[in-house]
Amino acid sequence: MANIIPPNFNHNLIRARSPPSMSFKHPEYTTNPLPAASPTSGVTTKFKLSRDQIHFLKSQSDRRNISTRISSFSTIAALVWKCYCISKGLALSTQTRLMFTADIRRRLCPPLPKTYFGNAVVRNSATNEVSQITSNPVHVVADEVVQAALDGMTNEFVRSFIDYSEMMQGKSLR
Repeated sequence: MANIIPPNFNHNLIRARSPPSMSFKHPEYTTNPLPAASPTSGVTTKFKLSRDQIHFLKSQSDRRNISTRISSFSTIAALVWKCYCISKGLALSTQTRLMFTADIRRRLCPPLPKTYFGNAVVRNSATNEVSQITSNPVHVVADEVVQAALDGMTNEFVRSFIDYSEMMQGKSLR
């Protein structure tokens, strides 16, 4: 019989610091979106990428001797962002923002226990000029923009967000 480890309900592991200290801006939670990133109408759709298609997209970075491994998420997010910018005909000189969420369990120091039971997801974004998104290959956008934003989600970034959300409690966080 396997040992069953009970879930950890200690939500104090991700509580705000005292006093709160915001060392990062968190534009993902402001009410002032970038004008270029505001769609005139929203569309939700699903599309399927095969494992081979994802591998092909990721292999483009291998051919160009990029030393860092680009995740499937970064690759697909960069592809969708690039297609969105092109399909909307956004002006090349405007700023655009890709919003995404990421699990923070392993980004904290110390990391949350594997048995932690609760939400541990933070919204983040990558921002760049439309011309940089549309003119660069997908693997460049994935590595230099999307993955860079993910890599910036350090312990200090997450703690800053937790403090920010505590200070904004009762105010509308979008």
